[in-house]
Amino acid sequence: MTNIQLERSLEQNLQAYLKDFNIPNNATDLYAIASWIVTFQQKQNIISIAPQEIESLIQTVLDNFKVDNILSSVTDEATEKFVRELDQWRHSLETQTLDTILALKQILPHQVLDLEKTVLAIIPLIEDIQLRKVEVASLIKWISIFDLNAVLQKVVGTDAVAIAQKVANLLQFGDLETQLLQGVLGGQPLLNSTLATVTLTLIQQELAKIIGNDNLQFNITLDEQQMMVKQVSFKFNLMQASPPPTKTIQDINNQLDAEIARFKLARQTNP
Repeated sequence: MTNIQLERSLEQNLQAYLKDFNIPNNATDLYAIASWIVTFQQKQNIISIAPQEIESLIQTVLDNFKVDNILSSVTDEATEKFVRELDQWRHSLETQTLDTILALKQILPHQVLDLEKTVLAIIPLIEDIQLRKVEVASLIKWISIFDLNAVLQKVVGTDAVAIAQKVANLLQFGDLETQLLQGVLGGQPLLNSTLATVTLTLIQQELAKIIGNDNLQFNITLDEQQMMVKQVSFKFNLMQASPPPTKTIQDINNQLDAEIARFKLARQTNP
């Protein structure tokens, strides 16, 4: 696709998603939805775009996005199908992550879990796709509305329990992961790293080097090594926080405030 086609595709999907589901309350959430759309397009092999071009694509679309066009927009069948599948995928990922956290708390009842670190450890074991930081932040925000202790008795599936057990097993290798992160980064802070992309091969090589050190003893299985490589790769390639839109946040929020009221009224009038 050309840049114009990519922009038009994102705009149409964004309009359809907001029309079918919800208009967010702020510019950050709007940016996150646009980012989820691009990621799902990549997952479905609908588009191919370099990671460094994604920010520019989303920025361009949001700079020109008119919320008041949502109600009058016409959604074709393919776009309608896409946004519904995207919403189902997002909710599935959210539910699987939450269930895995609950299972992990049951396995390790006395362990105090850091929500952000736990989510970062779980996602790459659930979904074989690289999310962006704004998407992970929105997922964490969704999970944080739950009182985890209150829902701890929820019955979770066997898949969630199995993933939680893998995460629990890997927690004992925290020192190894720290050394792996430091080895690949060469002392740079993770989120300020100048490394554009850290490949699985590079991480695997660094892990093999650490494990092969005669002065260190890590009783870690091959499967656990592979899972750690996936987790570390996910963290390394997690994009830095998205910059604010070139429109001011207040401008977008003012626009959203007015349109949310119109949108809700229109839905009440024409359910």
